[in-house]
Amino acid sequence: MRLYSTYYITFCALLLLFAPQHIQAQNIDSLYGVFSTSRGQVRIDAANEIVKYCYENEYVDSLIMLKTTDEEGFIHVTVHDAMGGYFMYEKENYLKSIDFLKLSLAYYEATRNAELVNLQKNNIGSNYARLGDYENAVAYMACYEWEKSAGDSIALSSTLSDLGAIYSQWQKPEMAIRFFEEAEMVERPLNRPLQYANRLAHLAREYLNIDAPKALQYIREALQYDEKIESQALKEGRMAVHTCTMGDVYYELNDLENATDCYRKALDFFEKQERPYYVANTLFLLGRMQKKANRYGDAIATLRRCEKIADENQYLRIQLDASLLLSEIYSYLEPDAMSYYYSRKYNTIRDSIFRETTQQQINDFQVKYDTQQKEIEILRQQSEIDRYRTGRLLISEVSLRRYCC
Repeated sequence: MRLYSTYYITFCALLLLFAPQHIQAQNIDSLYGVFSTSRGQVRIDAANEIVKYCYENEYVDSLIMLKTTDEEGFIHVTVHDAMGGYFMYEKENYLKSIDFLKLSLAYYEATRNAELVNLQKNNIGSNYARLGDYENAVAYMACYEWEKSAGDSIALSSTLSDLGAIYSQWQKPEMAIRFFEEAEMVERPLNRPLQYANRLAHLAREYLNIDAPKALQYIREALQYDEKIESQALKEGRMAVHTCTMGDVYYELNDLENATDCYRKALDFFEKQERPYYVANTLFLLGRMQKKANRYGDAIATLRRCEKIADENQYLRIQLDASLLLSEIYSYLEPDAMSYYYSRKYNTIRDSIFRETTQQQINDFQVKYDTQQKEIEILRQQSEIDRYRTGRLLISEVSLRRYCC
């Protein structure tokens, strides 16, 4: 068995303070390796470094300093919560986060802590949703039944809204609408204008391609509730986002004049606030609308501005959509070098996105394999420790018998 010293733990802790993000992740793993294979104070020191770092960087909500005399289950769940919280914020580590959160969940289920079981299932479901595994996401987030029985309306509203968003991404609009409507009904009496406006906006977006007049009704009501938000900065930000959604509704209704007005109002706010992603996205929507209105010169100018911001910031999806529209416009006007250029650019970006998605899937399988191998190694080392202890006990018993005889 490898022996670790407090100097090694201190070294890992210093790297957590000053190293780049990917090095920090490696050192969190190293500290967890120390925690898993050591005993006594060294083990507790490693656990506390993990918990302290995760708390100070807001990956977990509370700071719990452990002692060697603490109950084993409590020590493990504290560390597993911290590890799960840390890895939850990096896309390439979602699976690792799920593994640690499941270990915590097993403890909470064994101790019958219904509130924390509900919380961890929600966290696990959220991670599955980020990975695009919507079936598992929905299975874990069925915890909203507990929130109903507990009368926790705030948590229930949030979970129902999250489920609506998952079904929306899963391209199941009927289920999305069902959960968004339930979230709206739960949220309505809570007197929280910001959250209620968001619930209404979710419904507007979901009805956009199904029933545009109904979507318009929802987004208008959302903007009315935006007006009631106390924070001026929050109010203006939400109104800009929801005004952009209203532009999308008018676009579907073929009311291009009102769509233009909405997009320009939103664009003005995003540019003043220097929010490049929102600026690029709104420019794309405006250019799309101008193309629909056969204003090809305006559309090209707008989409070229969008393209510049998207290229500078590597917004691949916006680059993809803008390139496709520019290719279509140039092809319609007169097939030439520009239409060929944007057609090639579109295909290049599409291939790049495909490669990135494929590489992410490969990375996910590798993480699963590495996690399994790490668990096997920990079990092997634990088995060696147990055999060593058993051997020492047998030697002691034999020695005692000889002495007694």
